[in-house]
Amino acid sequence: MKTKILAIALFMAVSLGVSATETADPAAVANKRAIELIERVQEIRTMDFSEFERGQKKEVKAELREIKKELRQIESTNGLDDRVSISIGAVIIILLLIIIL
Repeated sequence: MKTKILAIALFMAVSLGVSATETADPAAVANKRAIELIERVQEIRTMDFSEFERGQKKEVKAELREIKKELRQIESTNGLDDRVSISIGAVIIILLLIIIL
């Protein structure tokens, strides 16, 4: 009896999975953009600021702030933030184990 219930719960957990192809494209685009932004930051770090005027330095600082904001937004939309999620199948299995044991 227990094995049948566990088998059904396992089947439900596996069948409720979301297709990875639907979410792969936006994540790939976001990762590509993040790589471009990081490369731009590295270019800025290699610049010699002694040749720049005061206004040019301010523009570079403003650009760095915008890059930082955009990278934070990419990070939060990519699922890389501090939240933890549990799938529906995992919740069902946990409830069944609590009931059975």
